[in-house]
This record gives sequence, structure tokens and C-alpha cells, in this order.
Amino acid sequence: YANPVTYLREKNTYVQTEKDGRGVLLGNDGAALSGVQQWAGTYYYFDPQTHLRVDNNYVQSQWGDWYMFGKDGKIVTGLYDYNGNTYYANPVTYLREKNTYVPVATVLLGDDGAALSGVQQWNGAYYYFDPATHLLASKRNYVQSQWGDWYLIGDNGQVLSGLQEWYGSYYYFDPTTFLKVTNQWRNNQYFGADGIRYQNQFLNDRGRLYRFDANGNMLTNRWFNDDGAKKSYYFGADGVAYTGRHVINGVTYVFNDDGVRIETIK
Repeated sequence: YANPVTYLREKNTYVQTEKDGRGVLLGNDGAALSGVQQWAGTYYYFDPQTHLRVDNNYVQSQWGDWYMFGKDGKIVTGLYDYNGNTYYANPVTYLREKNTYVPVATVLLGDDGAALSGVQQWNGAYYYFDPATHLLASKRNYVQSQWGDWYLIGDNGQVLSGLQEWYGSYYYFDPTTFLKVTNQWRNNQYFGADGIRYQNQFLNDRGRLYRFDANGNMLTNRWFNDDGAKKSYYFGADGVAYTGRHVINGVTYVFNDDGVRIETIK
């Protein structure tokens, strides 16, 4: 490159030759350099054919490694978007990270380095990554996976299991599938068709009557007086309401087929 004023060959400098800011980097002998080159405290890439600075592209260096260069031509570090995916470039090596979780960026990277989204397995647990940002979820939420099932996640993005509270109700999530259980018993508690735990209510399960307290626990070996209906029940060791004739603490009681006490025999 010859200076248009002095006509002298320029050396060791960057010269803008295009309206968009791109140009060439000249070496010690004035020859335009190509490949990855250090300049002004960072790195740039210059096309091996045209010698022009390359912007917004993922390119292979002269030593074989691949790097991302941004809209100003500078080498990229941290999160960046390219061809519809999100990637992470190591801030020291500038190389694209793969198959790892990056805590500083809260992204999980796959085999090709692209940030994953939805429910993903990592380090012995499952986590949820936002489909739009690819970032690890950081708020307790009930979310739909990429295959359609719904899961409850905690404030750390981890998919939860066991007994969990959500919007004032309690649910149980299977420890193996992590799915909400419905119409099932778990730990002497019952979860209905909507998955909500029974509390302060009766359950007729295949002809057997149960009662649950305010904490969802099945009543056992105790009386329950339904003051509103003016009815009394007794629930045995298995939680099932007594029917027929039974002796309780030395007193004989008679219960009808619905479990309601109808007679006391001294």
C-alpha cells in the first residue's frame, strides 16, 4: 500500500480501504498480512486471498484452530450468536468451548459448542435452560420441556422431585420421571386428578373412605367429627374408616356403610 500523499510504501500499520471500515494490516516490509494477526491490543483476521479484514465470521487460523470475529473485526470472547446458535468463546484461549457448563455465562454447551436449551442433563441432575436466551433458569417455575412434558424447576434451574409447593398447593413429582403424579398415593398422602394434595377432605378410594388433615396426612387410629354434617367417623390403623361393629377403647360402636357412626353400645 502506497500512501496517497507521500507515495511511500506504508509499513507496520492498519489502513482502512473500504467504506465499512475494513482494510489491510501491513507488516514490517509493507506486505499485507493474512490470517490471524495481533494489532492494537487484540486480534483480527485477514482474508488469505483479498487480505481484507474479515467481520462477523467464524474462520480457521493459519495454525488450524477456529475463532469468531465480530462486527468490528475483533476476536470475540464470551457469549456470541452465529448462524442461529449461541456459543461461548474462552476469554483466555479465544477458542469455542464444547461439552461443558460455563458458570460465568450460565450456559450449557453441546458437542458442537452450541448452547443447549430446554431440559438438559448435567452433572447427575436435570436443569432447564431458557429456549430464547439459552441461559440457565433462575426462578422457580413450572415449564414445558422440548418433548412436551411439564416439570417444576427451582431457583437454581434444577428440575425438582418429591413433595413441592406451587402457588399455594402441594404436589408430588416422581423421583424417577420428575413428572407430577395424579390420582396416586405417596407417603400416606393422596394426590388427585389435578395433582393437588388432599388436605382437610375425604377420599373414597375404591370403596374405602379416608380423611386427610391440614398437612395432607392420612388420619389413623383416631376419631374425626364432621361438625358441619354432624357426623362422626373412626379411621383405623390403615386409615380406612370403620364400617359395621367395632370396639374402641372398650366401647362398642356401630358404623354404617359410609363410615358414619350410627350407634354406641355401652
